Amino acid sequence: MEISVIIPVYNEAENVEPLYEKLAPVMQGIDGDHEIIFVDDGSRDTTFEVLRKLKEKGCRIKAVQLRKNYGKSKALLAGFEQARGDIIATLDGDLQDEPGEIPGMIKLMEEGYDLVNGWRRKRRDPFGKVMSSKFFNLMTRLFTGVKLHDFNCGMRVFRKEAVDDMADSPALHRFLPAIVSWNGYRVTELAVEHSPRVHGKSKYGVEKVPKGFGEFLSLFFLVRYTSRPLIFILVSGLLSALSGFGILAYLTCLWFKGRGLSSRPLLHLGILLLLIGVQLLLIALIVGITVTAHKREKYIIKSGI
Repeated sequence: MEISVIIPVYNEAENVEPLYEKLAPVMQGIDGDHEIIFVDDGSRDTTFEVLRKLKEKGCRIKAVQLRKNYGKSKALLAGFEQARGDIIATLDGDLQDEPGEIPGMIKLMEEGYDLVNGWRRKRRDPFGKVMSSKFFNLMTRLFTGVKLHDFNCGMRVFRKEAVDDMADSPALHRFLPAIVSWNGYRVTELAVEHSPRVHGKSKYGVEKVPKGFGEFLSLFFLVRYTSRPLIFILVSGLLSALSGFGILAYLTCLWFKGRGLSSRPLLHLGILLLLIGVQLLLIALIVGITVTAHKREKYIIKSGI
């Protein structure tokens, strides 16, 4: 058995060396061969130089540097394509994930699971980040039907075939457990330790919320049909339809109170917005399926060691 450990990093110059020092003895204690792959997602600091020095010192690592910051999804995709192992493990590069959890996750796979997802039961993050994550996980459980507590945990262990069968799926890292489950593989979770961030800054901020919301809509409407929608059209259609529905609901309340509606311009606006919204949603669905199906997200590798 060969295990590939994939670690996407972005501006983690202070963390990659201590992370390797924690990870290396863990991997050496597991039967079989292993490889450790760092994917530098266009860091603006000296992350890749630190990785290069580790390689020069004889550390058993591979590293690829992407041309720019593509985001965690594409960084993981780049790592998947570099991996040779029968088992693929992922963890974040911020030292908040504990490498010592990997053997337990691999052992759990012996019960027939194809993906073991980490569950940060005790999060060591700011209160706002924890609460937004809880809300996200609740909504994802409701709409995907996959009963996990922590979809966005970076610590996961896959079977290689489960990764290969995601080849034509959108690389939405937050929803990988749902995609794997929908492809017919068995998914479970394991509570893992989570440490507070010591070095560097979190890559999660308020600016990530609109993107996460768009990806959530992508998942709900189209991921199950193996294509990625035109998120702008989808969001615009949803907002238009909801606005039109809200206006019509308001006017319906007035009608029940005996007020006339035929002369109200607001009635025509509500109908128009609702019709436009429905049409945009249908366009996003059809175009998303027929045009973007079976297309993988692209990235450019700048260098590798």
